[in-house]
Amino acid sequence: MIGLFFFLEAGPFSDKSKSKLPPKFKVIRDSVKVDLVGLPDLTKKELESLPRFTKPTPKKSIKPTSKKKTKTKVTLDEPESDVVKLQKKKKAEAKKKAEAKKKAKAKKKAEAKKKVEEEKKAEEQRKAEEEKKAEEEKKAEEERKVEEERKAEEERKAEEDRKRLETVNDLEELVKAGNKVSKGSSIDSENESQNDIHLESEKYGLSVNQIVKANWKLPTSLKDKDLQCSIRLFIDQNGKLIKQEILNGSGDDEYDKIVQETVEMSGPYPEPEKSVRDYVLNGNLVLVFP
Repeated sequence: MIGLFFFLEAGPFSDKSKSKLPPKFKVIRDSVKVDLVGLPDLTKKELESLPRFTKPTPKKSIKPTSKKKTKTKVTLDEPESDVVKLQKKKKAEAKKKAEAKKKAKAKKKAEAKKKVEEEKKAEEQRKAEEEKKAEEEKKAEEERKVEEERKAEEERKAEEDRKRLETVNDLEELVKAGNKVSKGSSIDSENESQNDIHLESEKYGLSVNQIVKANWKLPTSLKDKDLQCSIRLFIDQNGKLIKQEILNGSGDDEYDKIVQETVEMSGPYPEPEKSVRDYVLNGNLVLVFP
């Protein structure tokens, strides 16, 4: 540094070599002071070989954030005071009370839910019992109706059998009446012949009666009416119905018409035996309805 100073003062940059300065320009020479005490014992060459230091870049200022600094609380192992103990006790009691209240609330909710489920189950059971009872009543009613129908059918059949028996009895009476032997003709051979005719005619009349009554049907409007009709049949040797005559009408035209239609549709009838051909051909066969 000293050499550089003298070089500048005595060298080409001295006052003599410099151009004259303006009169008002004043050079202050005593403004630079050099402290030789702090200089290192290095030569110029050594100084030049030293690495040059760049000007450090100024550090950016970091703005303080708005976060609050958390203060760490340092607890000392000091004995707790009565106030702290009381506060802890109250806090524990409050926590215990809150837990008990929570448990009681949960228990009450569970009981309410259980009660609702039990009521629902009871209602379902009640409905099931009502449906079962209604089904049993319906079944019992159906069985009762079936039993009533069965009894009614039995009574109807019994009544038909009774009336049929009455008809057969009436037919037998008519047959007997039509086969009476007149007085004065009581020869044994004739009596035997008449008896045979009576038996054959009765047999034939019963067969015709069964055929006709198998086709006998009445509408509901006439079933409950107490009507009766007797009809006379004329049948030829081939079993064909020649004609029919109503002996005693029922008083109801529809009823008598059904009787005639039933007799008509039931033919042809079985061929009568030779011994009774004249008997049935002359209209001695009479049927009674019902």
